[in-house]
Amino acid sequence: MDRLLPIGSVIKLGDTDYDVLICGYGGKGTNSKVYDYIGIIYPYGFISKDRILTFNKDKITIVVHEGHKSKKYEEIVDQMKEDIDAYKQVKGDK
Repeated sequence: MDRLLPIGSVIKLGDTDYDVLICGYGGKGTNSKVYDYIGIIYPYGFISKDRILTFNKDKITIVVHEGHKSKKYEEIVDQMKEDIDAYKQVKGDK
């Protein structure tokens, strides 16, 4: 199983010019699909709810910076990924 990157990780999506800061997991997009990650454009941060990005791990092309892996992160990350994948399976959001 691929582990979710920690919150605070900075990544590149596809061929975009900007960095994205991962700020959450299991986000629902405007199309009602559930995605692996929620992100905001770095370094600007949260500007408005219209600027929140939802994306899956397969869209990440580069990990610029990996966020902090606390003990709590280590305890919950695998279960969280399983929960997101199970929900996607039920909803057909593969």
